[in-house]
Amino acid sequence: MTLEVIDGTSGEVGQAQLIVAAFGASNLGYAEATWVQTAVFLRNGQVTLLAERLFTNVA
Repeated sequence: MTLEVIDGTSGEVGQAQLIVAAFGASNLGYAEATWVQTAVFLRNGQVTLLAERLFTNVA
């Protein structure tokens, strides 16, 4: 999914890619915006997702 992002200071408009994941059994979700949609950014998003969900206490 592509989102339009507007810089509040300069008014410059950019396009961001949205990474979305869901943990169905726990009703938890995760979303992260990146500037480009490459394998590196997608992998980093997955690593961040797992680190936040597996290594932190979720209320």
